[in-house]
Amino acid sequence: MTKLDKPLWLSPGCLEYSSPRGSGLPSLSNIFLDNDYAEDHDPITVLSNSKEPPFFSGVDWSRFAYSQYATNSAYLCNSLMFFASLERLGSKASRLLMFPNSMKPDPNGTSDSRLLLKAQNEYGVKLVPIAVQHRSGGDSFNQTQYDRVLALDSDSTLLQHMDELFLLPPAPVALPRAYWLKGASPTLTTALILLQPSTAEFARVASAIATANGGVFDMEIVNTLYGRDCMVLPHRRYVLLTGEFRIVDANGTGKGHAAYLGNEYETWDADKALREAKFLHFSDWPMPKPWLDAPDVTMQDV
Repeated sequence: MTKLDKPLWLSPGCLEYSSPRGSGLPSLSNIFLDNDYAEDHDPITVLSNSKEPPFFSGVDWSRFAYSQYATNSAYLCNSLMFFASLERLGSKASRLLMFPNSMKPDPNGTSDSRLLLKAQNEYGVKLVPIAVQHRSGGDSFNQTQYDRVLALDSDSTLLQHMDELFLLPPAPVALPRAYWLKGASPTLTTALILLQPSTAEFARVASAIATANGGVFDMEIVNTLYGRDCMVLPHRRYVLLTGEFRIVDANGTGKGHAAYLGNEYETWDADKALREAKFLHFSDWPMPKPWLDAPDVTMQDV
């Protein structure tokens, strides 16, 4: 295996390979010099750009599910829009919505009750009432009726479906890096978690949540459990923060966006970044989530 001098288009250090002599495959250096080849033949690009990859046929998509966890009315509304996007984009996987058991699907009930029914009846979402916890996220590991679940933060929006991720090689957990965090060691983000549900893993996560101190965040728990033993997904394309679009670039270079781009030689192109992104996470401090009004002073500062 030959380590690359430059990071791959998707994410630094996520993929390393070389062409065997006589294989008829292009050399690694030629791939990097030929941007069209690199983009056309990158495995995840091929998977995600094709409307119907050949190996999608014959797949039992009922084994896989996108999951959302709506803790209140605002997040429930956003989750409904998320599932509407999956329907519009032609996603084949199942859809799962976990919500507080205090909410009851009812055509004559509250707006929350009607939204739950709308998700179920119009977008084929399976409704799973759960007990509200101080920390969310662990319940996805308990959905053992599925072989794989893609758990996504509900403070986000979907731009393209991600069905191809369900067909990646087996791994208990797969996550992208939190590219926006600076530190001595890389940190995984829980904005997107591809997991294989199991009773054992659910018990492990539930125990870690139950024994964690009050100031410990979900992301810290996941990094403690899986930081050294997981599949790392490329953050580029799969997790883009809204705050990335407010970063001021010095002299028009891409250096201010190097963490997202995975390199310092590529020029930042906001339109291109948005076109290639599949999952946009609402994270733009001090701006609140889109469904909340920002104070006038915040709007002026921004």
